[in-house]
Amino acid sequence: MTSLLSTFDPCSNLLISNWIFLFILIVIFPMSSFFWKSLSLVQQGYFILVEVLTSLFNNKMKTELMFVSVFLFLLMINLSGLIPYGFSLTSHYSFNFSLGLTLWLSTMIWGFSKNLNSNIAHLTPMGCPLGLVPFMVLVESISMLIRPITLSLRLMSNMLAGHMIISLLCGACYSMSFLLKPSFFLLEIGFLMFELGVAFIQTYVFSMLMSLYWEETE
Repeated sequence: MTSLLSTFDPCSNLLISNWIFLFILIVIFPMSSFFWKSLSLVQQGYFILVEVLTSLFNNKMKTELMFVSVFLFLLMINLSGLIPYGFSLTSHYSFNFSLGLTLWLSTMIWGFSKNLNSNIAHLTPMGCPLGLVPFMVLVESISMLIRPITLSLRLMSNMLAGHMIISLLCGACYSMSFLLKPSFFLLEIGFLMFELGVAFIQTYVFSMLMSLYWEETE
């Protein structure tokens, strides 16, 4: 169990593969367009993804660029955590909470400074009896304050569970007989593809919820 959980310990992980992955994305990937006349399939897919995300996060204030950046940032971190011997930042609550709290606080500060009365009115549902107003304000305030906590827990639990299952499958593969290893290896590849889908979905959910929180404060 110690070796299993050590993959989530930054002190026992050199983060070498993460730095290599970041170097490829930040340095080599943008510079590759200078050496080729036409864009590669990966670059074309990247620009298509940006266009799709821009249309999904589109709103009146044209703040889709911020949410597209958050999506690409989280996606890059989630994918880097799937690299062998890589360190998964999104599997740690401290990182997720720091990111979620920063984005949520900036959304709340911007919304309340722009339209204070409208945001306070959202705490009381329409048609609520006068006697239930204090209780409803308390409930709505608590549900609003725990948003960064739920965002962080959702992302951490999904990414952590997948990484632990992959680690358990890899450990079981080493102890199996040689004849069973090919079939078990195919199972690991299939689960890795599933984890790639989870990385995309959880990144989209996190970014979309932040976009919805932003629209609520407008």
